[in-house]
Amino acid sequence: MLKVFAVLTMAVVAVPGMAHGEDSTSTSISVAPARPSEVRLRVDETRGTQQSERATKHAPSPHRATALVPPTYIIDVELRSDPQSGQRCVFIRPVRGDDESPQALENEAKAVTLANQFPICTNSPRRANGTVDPATAAALIWRDSVELPDPTLHIEPGYAITGKPAYLEVGSPRGVNKQAAAFGHAVQLEVTSLLDVDWGDGTIDRNITRQGGPWPTGDITHTYTDTADAIAVHVTQRWRATWRVGTQTGTIADQLFTESTLSLPVKELQAVRDR
Repeated sequence: MLKVFAVLTMAVVAVPGMAHGEDSTSTSISVAPARPSEVRLRVDETRGTQQSERATKHAPSPHRATALVPPTYIIDVELRSDPQSGQRCVFIRPVRGDDESPQALENEAKAVTLANQFPICTNSPRRANGTVDPATAAALIWRDSVELPDPTLHIEPGYAITGKPAYLEVGSPRGVNKQAAAFGHAVQLEVTSLLDVDWGDGTIDRNITRQGGPWPTGDITHTYTDTADAIAVHVTQRWRATWRVGTQTGTIADQLFTESTLSLPVKELQAVRDR
């Protein structure tokens, strides 16, 4: 594919008839292909000595402390044609932006989706440091591609009895494995979870690793003391992931959550006498 690149420079310099102190102007026009099917025109103009002198006069005093805020970057991604193979590829580059913004998350999700379908362009600058490291690739897959189940809850026979243990069964899986390719890395994720159970009467059991089960062998139980028409048993499943790329491994700091609520009547057992 033929590429076109041209740089034209025009300069207007001071001539003998120009008044003393007037600005001189230099204009640079660049024509470069933004995409194989596009040509983008950029015009850069710089002023001469007088404007520079004015800027110097208004510059901050070198003795005055100035707070410097480091710039943040987000991913910009688009499909292009690879300059070497001519095949479709993903062009990823860093651009200035708020890395906590919705746009940043949207671009990351788009990058993961496209990177699973197309190779990275050989001329893609990717991140500011020139690479997408395995930990970053794993974190993006974790946030945008892993589907986590909501916990499924059941207490037999559909209600609890005061003074007797209620046996909670959590039917959803406690772990998930995910394999995906992104940014040139084959990522393996091992996902595990912990349970927090809010029994609805002020009691909360945290960091449960058990699955629970029915009477009499279930190992997630609670005994209610007061009756209720319907009490909300709320379970939060907290997910964490570790990643592996080749021989490199790591833990992803971000936790994800799924949750469910079970409406549970609590009844009182009454003895019945036969006369």
